Amino acid sequence: MKEAYLRTRRGGSLALVAERRWAELLHPSAQNPAEKLQFIPYMQKYKIQQDKPETWERQWKCFKALMFNHFLFSFL
Repeated sequence: MKEAYLRTRRGGSLALVAERRWAELLHPSAQNPAEKLQFIPYMQKYKIQQDKPETWERQWKCFKALMFNHFLFSFL
C-alpha cells in the first residue's frame, strides 16, 4: 500500500510541475493582445487615463514589474 501511495505522490508532483510550467508560459502571453490594442488609434477612446500617452518604454516597465511580482509571489 505504501508503494502505491508513493507512486501516486510522485506522479502528482510531476503533474503539478507541468501545470506550473504551463501557467508560466500562459501568464505573459495573456497580456500580449492588450499590449497591441493600446497602440491602435481607434482604441484610444477607451483609455482610462487619457493624459498618459502609451509608449513602448512604459509597456516594458509594466511588463518587468508584472513579471517581478509574478515570480516573487509565486515562489514565496
